[in-house]
Amino acid sequence: ERPPAIIHRNSEVIDSLICDGVQIESGAQVIRSVIAPGVVIRSGCRVEESIVLTDTELEQETSVLRSVLDKRVAVRAGTTIGDCRSDSLAITMIGRETEIPAGTTIEAGGQVGAFVIPTDFSSRLVKTGEQIQTRRLPYEI
Repeated sequence: ERPPAIIHRNSEVIDSLICDGVQIESGAQVIRSVIAPGVVIRSGCRVEESIVLTDTELEQETSVLRSVLDKRVAVRAGTTIGDCRSDSLAITMIGRETEIPAGTTIEAGGQVGAFVIPTDFSSRLVKTGEQIQTRRLPYEI
């Protein structure tokens, strides 16, 4: 079991499911989303119309919009994942145990596979329909 969720006073949670062990820091926004146990959402983050699974960490000033993040994903500061403003209903998907480098933009419909690390990214922009996979061999993971 995990301790109760901690939601700071200056954060905003609207129409969302928040599980045990979640930490939502001051200034963060969670709107129409499902947040699984152990997720940490740092100050200045915005999570909207998304599913964030177990033990994921969203660092400061991160946006996760209309996306699904699998278990144990580390999203570094200043990253934007997905888009809620486009007419498309494309969902951005991030695989388990992945680390998204700081300042990366992953457009709506972009996909990042499991076990991806910052050196697997050729640029800080993942376009719609593009897929990023790990470049490591199975015994290196």
